[in-house]
Formats: sequence, C-alpha cells, structure tokens
Amino acid sequence: MYISNEEYHRSEKYNKYLSSSQIKQAYKSGRNTLIKYKEKTAFNLGTAYHTHILEPDRIEKDIIVKPDKIDRRTKIGKKKYESFIKRSGSKTVIDDNQAEILEEMIDSVYSHKVAIELLKMKDNKPEHSMFCEDKETGMLFKVRTDIINIKRKIIIDLKSCQSSEPNKFKWQAKRFGYDLSAYHYLRCANQIYGDGFIFLFICTETIEPFNTTVFFSSNEFLKSGEKKWKKGLGTIKSGDTISHYSEKIETLE
Repeated sequence: MYISNEEYHRSEKYNKYLSSSQIKQAYKSGRNTLIKYKEKTAFNLGTAYHTHILEPDRIEKDIIVKPDKIDRRTKIGKKKYESFIKRSGSKTVIDDNQAEILEEMIDSVYSHKVAIELLKMKDNKPEHSMFCEDKETGMLFKVRTDIINIKRKIIIDLKSCQSSEPNKFKWQAKRFGYDLSAYHYLRCANQIYGDGFIFLFICTETIEPFNTTVFFSSNEFLKSGEKKWKKGLGTIKSGDTISHYSEKIETLE
C-alpha cells in the first residue's frame, strides 16, 4: 500500500508496528531504544535522490534548491531569504553543491545497464509500505520498500554512499546494519506475498567518480542480518532501556 513518508513514520495508527530501524537501534544497545525518529538534514541529498529516481512527479512539490550566497545582512538578502523560507515550507532543502552532485548521481544510475533494467521493470511499486503480524513471534512489523515487484518477487533498496566499490560497500553494509534491514524486509514480504523474495541494493556514490554498483543479498548476508535482528528484537521484548554497547573493557586494534 502507498502512504506518505510522514504518515508511515509519525502516524499513531502505525506506531505500534516495529520498523527495521527500531530493531537496529535495539541491536546496538538498550539505551538506543529510547531514540525517537527524527529527520536529519544530512540525509537531504539521499532523500532528493530517492525522489528523483522513484517519484519524479513529486520533485517540484517535495524538493527545493537553496539559492547560493544570500547575504542576510542586507535588506535585499533578507527579503530573498524570507521568500525562500516561505517557498520551502516542509520541502527537502538541498544547496547548489548538492544539486550538482545529485545530477551526477542520476546520470550514473541511468547509465548503469543492470540498474536501469531493474528500475524500469514492469509492475514495480515505489515507496511501498507493508504491515504484518509476524507468524512466529506474534509481533507487529512494518517496512517501507524503495521498490517492490511482487510478481517478480524482488525488493530493491536505493543507497547513496561514498564508495560502491564492492569490498568497501560490503564492509559498510555490515557496519550500518543493512543486513538486518534486508532480513526484516524479506521476512515481512515473504509472509504477506509468499516466499521467494530476493533483496537487491542499487548503490550510487556521492563523490567522484560517481560509480553505481548493484548488490545481491546472499544467504550468508541475510543470516548475519537474522542474527542481529533476533538480538535486537530480544532487547525490545525484554524492555531493556539501560544496557550499553558493551559491558566489558573493549580492545582497540
């Protein structure tokens, strides 16, 4: 089903459902379960990238570029800034430099043969939200896929990254818990639409040379995610809100 990003994250109707981000935080420590969802301006470039690729018809409505070099010390500068604030409203704001980077990223992904074939598959559903009662745990879960193709049983996640070089991204994927997220998404999709889904990442660099790489989530990758997912879920179920990242002295190597 399609609902807005705002409704998915903030609506009381869906607050009872656990997202992969919440389980990911709980995997790190009990204290992290107290963190509330908050939009971060650092993610604005990624948000703009997603909008351009997944919902190009919403670009003007959702994205705005901040005018370069507004001198707010002058009357003209103040008026320009006030006008920009009124026009921006709740839109995602990017600056001129980010707009240039965004163009490079879009050119990159559309020049990648496999990526463009995946993005243009018939029956793709962008920004698709799913809600399920887990058959094994009885708990309520939610996911919001960038793209899901139910007929082909494919889930696609768009990632903006500093490096899509395979060895570097594999390390980043584990570090940021992409394996946990992939497992969570597949668990929900398989229960709602039937087993057999696969999970792909389309990763585009935010710095030169703006490479794009497509990654397939292997069984090993998903097993790693499952292990983290179960630990995070266990923390949530126990009601732990006080544990730290580690309760022992860690060694720096």
